[in-house]
Amino acid sequence: MPARGEDDVIRYFAAGINLKALAQTLVVPARAGRLFIPTQAFLHLTTVAVYAVTAAILRLGNNGTFDNAAPLIVVPLTLLTDSLLPIPLAALPAAINIGATGISVDVQTAGAATTLTGTVHLMGIVV
Repeated sequence: MPARGEDDVIRYFAAGINLKALAQTLVVPARAGRLFIPTQAFLHLTTVAVYAVTAAILRLGNNGTFDNAAPLIVVPLTLLTDSLLPIPLAALPAAINIGATGISVDVQTAGAATTLTGTVHLMGIVV
């Protein structure tokens, strides 16, 4: 039987992401000689206050444009605290080399809000 996290579906997550700031946050750490096959992803909005006018836009990946796991994801202005937003993946299945660089969530466009934080969950198989 394989060790936990190898040839097994596992969930990685990054909590406390400020969706009002342009930044990258690591979700899946680099693992030498490994590939990651994403199977599902979602955003859990943990705190939303006065979110209007400008929607946050995210993307997931480890390439130069952070979009090889999931391209641009617009966070709708209608979502509230504790909303779950499914994140469509770029391709399924697509193996992403995490040997040298892990997978990050990139806030490509900052949302306009008093408070806007969330947790990105990314499930997949490490091979």
